[in-house]
Amino acid sequence: MTNDMPDDDLPRIERSGRSGAGDHAATGDASSHAGSRMTPLVDVFQYRSVLAIDTRPSRPWKLGPWAFASQGHFLVAVQDDTIATEPTPENRLQARRYLDGVPPNARPVSLSALRIFVGPVDSPVACDDCDGTGYQIAADTFVCEHCGHATRLPCEECDGDGLAEVPIRLGWIADVPVNLGLLAYALTCVPADADCQIASVESVTKSSGNGLALLVIGRAWRIAVMSVRDPVGKVPVFPSVVPAATCELSTLAAAGSPPPSSPDSSMRVKASSGDVE
Repeated sequence: MTNDMPDDDLPRIERSGRSGAGDHAATGDASSHAGSRMTPLVDVFQYRSVLAIDTRPSRPWKLGPWAFASQGHFLVAVQDDTIATEPTPENRLQARRYLDGVPPNARPVSLSALRIFVGPVDSPVACDDCDGTGYQIAADTFVCEHCGHATRLPCEECDGDGLAEVPIRLGWIADVPVNLGLLAYALTCVPADADCQIASVESVTKSSGNGLALLVIGRAWRIAVMSVRDPVGKVPVFPSVVPAATCELSTLAAAGSPPPSSPDSSMRVKASSGDVE
């Protein structure tokens, strides 16, 4: 659910298409997810991760009855004793804030409606500059003058991962602006309950967007997604928290509230996610 959020100096997500969810990906049709295979919790560590490769564990962490994993901007936790886990490291214990109790501002919503609003997991697109190879096509092989080792130069456009930059899809949920692509992926890791609860909670890190995190609570699972920094443009608002349609945008902006917008708006805007940890 977050980096679990605890590392204030984690980098911001500037890119959104780092990896795909494969056949685990959710679709905009909530009914299609109910019978699909859930994404393994351990895969969360890899999804568009901002964590260093050498710090990504091979198993989810264990904290009380919860098994949880985080990739730096969102966290997923489930109560399932069959999942192989390892002890939670000291710098991840703050994740307990997302796992204990139910916030007083939590409100019940239809999970199917939330899935439809969030939409599908964004599929990765091959970088045009390198045709998805991750290397500079036109560049000659670089040979080190000291050791003679030949190295292919990484693509400057995609930083060598072979994936194109994908605009982040934003949405307001429970008064928290979040990256819908990250939430869509997180939802593939949990059961398709009929209902859930949503709430805004204080982030465990100061670097998170507006200082809040979105908490989604299921029967035996939880998801925490960090707010994004400086959302701009027309951003859709989840129906359960849409302001009155008669409100003027200027009035809402002055009050610090999100602007009203059609839930099925397909507008994409670029933004950076706040750190979840």
